[in-house]
Amino acid sequence: MKEESQTIRTKLAKIRFFSPEGFFVCAAIITVIFVAMEALGLRSSVAVLAGASPGAGAPATLGMACLYLLGYLAFVVLAPIFVMGSIFLLLVNLITGIFRRQQRHF
Repeated sequence: MKEESQTIRTKLAKIRFFSPEGFFVCAAIITVIFVAMEALGLRSSVAVLAGASPGAGAPATLGMACLYLLGYLAFVVLAPIFVMGSIFLLLVNLITGIFRRQQRHF
């Protein structure tokens, strides 16, 4: 198990951010974080932002609501942009690779 986690870490460390793999990894990380927040039930604390009474622990509830809102916005806005960016970069890399191969033959 320890060897597997080290190989995953080394693979993630080798990925450049501005690449199709890097964008896809960012989208996956955002998705995992959002799913974890959903599983923890942070959605229910968002009612505080609409003016509902927080009850006990108001500062903590407000903090969790803001955290969930940031995670939600990242999931809805940033994750799709990262996925589309990774697809776009992958297509650009494929097309430029094809053109480079064709130029070598001439």
